Amino acid sequence: MAKKTLKNTQKINSINISKINIILSVIIIIFPIIIYVNSIQNGFVLDDFSLIKENLVTQKGFDGIKEHIENTYRYGYWNKQDNIYRPLPMVLFAIEWQLFPDNPFPGHLVNILLYSLTGFVLFKILQKLFKQYSIFLSFIITLLFLAHPIHTEVVANIKSVDEILAFLLSFTTILLLLKYIEFKKVYWLITSVIIFFFSFTAKESTIMFLGIIPLVLYFFTNLKIKNIIIYTSIYLIPTIIFLIIRQKIIGAASANDVSVIDNLLVATNSFNEKSATAILILGKYLLLLFSPISLAADYSFNQIPIVDWSNFKAIFSLLVYLTTIYIAIKGLRKKTILSFSIFFFLISISLYTNLIITIGSSFAERFMYLASLGFISAIVYSLYNYLKFDVTNLNLSASEFFKSKITIFLLIVIVLFSIKTIQRNTEWKSDLTLYSADILKSPNSAHMRYYYGLSVMKDLALNAENETEKTKYLNEAIKNFNIAKEIYPSYADAYEQLGLAYFRLNDYKNSFKNYEISLKYNPYNSVTYSNLGVIYFHSQQFSKALEVYKKAVELNPKNVDALFNLGSTYGTIQQFEDAIKTFKKVVELNPNHATAYYYIGITYNTLKNKSEALKYCKIANKLDSKFAIPADINAQ
Repeated sequence: MAKKTLKNTQKINSINISKINIILSVIIIIFPIIIYVNSIQNGFVLDDFSLIKENLVTQKGFDGIKEHIENTYRYGYWNKQDNIYRPLPMVLFAIEWQLFPDNPFPGHLVNILLYSLTGFVLFKILQKLFKQYSIFLSFIITLLFLAHPIHTEVVANIKSVDEILAFLLSFTTILLLLKYIEFKKVYWLITSVIIFFFSFTAKESTIMFLGIIPLVLYFFTNLKIKNIIIYTSIYLIPTIIFLIIRQKIIGAASANDVSVIDNLLVATNSFNEKSATAILILGKYLLLLFSPISLAADYSFNQIPIVDWSNFKAIFSLLVYLTTIYIAIKGLRKKTILSFSIFFFLISISLYTNLIITIGSSFAERFMYLASLGFISAIVYSLYNYLKFDVTNLNLSASEFFKSKITIFLLIVIVLFSIKTIQRNTEWKSDLTLYSADILKSPNSAHMRYYYGLSVMKDLALNAENETEKTKYLNEAIKNFNIAKEIYPSYADAYEQLGLAYFRLNDYKNSFKNYEISLKYNPYNSVTYSNLGVIYFHSQQFSKALEVYKKAVELNPKNVDALFNLGSTYGTIQQFEDAIKTFKKVVELNPNHATAYYYIGITYNTLKNKSEALKYCKIANKLDSKFAIPADINAQ
């Protein structure tokens, strides 16, 4: 009778746990949608332009998928191969453009849904890893992870779907591996290996999971070291396959020289300075994870100062990291969650320390996307453990858990994090809103000054209601471009935009001067030559305009603006055949360029070729109704 009663009790407990699991899972799925739903109304921001809105391959939609797979990350924007290969997000962008052309809504929606799915997968895998602990521990860690404001750059910026996909696919890889180890079904292992390959196609940082996989197996399985090595070695297969494909795609493209403007560590003069500054930056990451109050899209040169080992903050940061490493090593044999969390964090930031290799950026919030999980897990576990709240009790009731002081404290943190996340999403609405907010938080960044000036000129000056307002905004842009070049005197892009701003003020003298300085620092910038051509054209120096437009196209045959301007110049000097030929290159690169189609039609009409004139004017009119077909052409 007693055995029967015990069995019934276990059955009831199992049903209750199952119900609780479902409820908590639903909360995990819905929660990130609630705190990020306001980002759906946001537009294209930052790298969204080079990867989506201004990427000629992405704009081909389905027809661009094969081209994205066969080329590097920014191929449709740059006229050269770079050293980054992430075809999965690029294919996704092409599909979104095909279905919703020039519309940021689907990109934001996909990011939110994938983030929600990530939360669900994370919750499930934490339950497997922390199976000796109450389900509520996994729940609270997952909620804190989803709410953390440092993730806003990843979710609210369409481009960063690469981070979300890499995280989601890599953790799915581990989840399926654990299923294989538990049930010995080969298809789980095969699927896991395949998904791991696709995680690489989302972002190369997936390679860090070659360290995380054995870490998970050591801490949360009873496998011997030999078997852990064997299982981990299996994942070398998709890794090697990806690296071979990547090398074939990238070919002879060498790693781009890292600029001081992107990574301030390039400006260090010794190992003393580089190591101290790098450790200082690692400390700043911890500070932001603890207190994500002041978030910014850019922290580059010279927002974070270069220091040496006489700097107290660098020394303090080093001591904090050495202490955490000691704690991790101390708990290694006992396989504590704290030890696992610390090692997870350290592996997750390893690629971004700049201590071994200098990467393209010195600091970015998105670099903490994966690492934040280790940080949150360590903090949550330590709090419960320090206050001696027994989260190892598998029968812990919801009432007991949520009434505990530490849980109430963590729920308050989650609410505060959520409020900050919702608020930060509004700053990611556009380039202008983002830079207007972040220039106050990162005023010494040359990049930030440049980007803010650019957005003021593009979004405010060009849309000004009158000349007085236009002049005010152009002067504001010039002010920030000047600050940018003061911070970094070799900032070619800042000089270029100064040239453009002065041109729009009809100050051709200062415009020429700044374009010449820009070309001195970067003589291979197609855009600069194209903009310089505009000045020559407006000055009616058509031969000089033709010369620099040709140079711009030579440097970048896919520079649509330069090609269009070149075609217009040919037309102006009555080289009509060359004009038509050039405009046709424009529409070949951008099939939606209504103005180019119209100019082809008008030029054909000048050459008395009425049938071709009508053909191209009809296309222009179909693309944009403002291009009415001229009466003398339409009469044909």
